[in-house]
Amino acid sequence: MQFDSPHVLAALCYTAVLAQLCLIIVSDIRHRMVANRLVTLVAITGMVSWLAGALSWSLVASHVAIVAATSVPLLIVYGLRLMGGADLKLILAGTLWLTPVEVLVFVAVFALLGAFVALTTIVSRRFAGMGTTVIRGSCSGPNDVPYAVAISLGLIVTLLARHTVL
Repeated sequence: MQFDSPHVLAALCYTAVLAQLCLIIVSDIRHRMVANRLVTLVAITGMVSWLAGALSWSLVASHVAIVAATSVPLLIVYGLRLMGGADLKLILAGTLWLTPVEVLVFVAVFALLGAFVALTTIVSRRFAGMGTTVIRGSCSGPNDVPYAVAISLGLIVTLLARHTVL
């Protein structure tokens, strides 16, 4: 069996991003915080995967255009204090990995998972006696919903769907 170095590098990138996303999930569940260095690693690993896939400049330009187009509505949502900065950065870093069609799948998956995470958080707090009030714009405290969990799982599902038949 002969190993092709770009394929090995691509496999390492996928393995690395899956590990990074798992660390983000654990961090968000435990601390309701995502380290910038983890999000930066997701973005850098995505760009390295472009090199591993030997993408043409037009495909690289399309990835950059996707991030630019995605950033506008996300900045509006962030400006309205409906999303935290770490979540915004994680979504943008995730889009570096995806084609335009995959971005739509990613958004749909993480939106559904985000609703599930929010409902689960509200129900678990109610049973824990912490109430169900969700304060708009809160960035830390008992009213946080760990949306990075949904975003990370959405990216994992989208990347795995690329290589498997569901």
